[in-house]
Amino acid sequence: QRRVRVPMLLSSLLALLVTVLGYSDFGKVEGQDKVDVSEIISTNLVPSVFLIILLVQFMKMIIDRIIYLKMSMIAKYIYQVILVVSLHVYLFFFFSRTLR
Repeated sequence: QRRVRVPMLLSSLLALLVTVLGYSDFGKVEGQDKVDVSEIISTNLVPSVFLIILLVQFMKMIIDRIIYLKMSMIAKYIYQVILVVSLHVYLFFFFSRTLR
């Protein structure tokens, strides 16, 4: 049995790091051309989308860790299915509305 906990944790941390450091590269934020993370922090005006993205990624890491500590493969499977379905629902319904 191969342990994949450390690589999965590192990939989650890498995704969180890319989101924090590369947020300005994901597109325009509320009419501004380019937003730097240091500008967001220094002005004390954190965009709600940025905050939601960080909170969701952090909560995913915590839930994944709880499931790992319980050693429940069924819970892990259900969690992965919920993540995939929710991502597809977001992409097909909500994200497509913002592009119109």
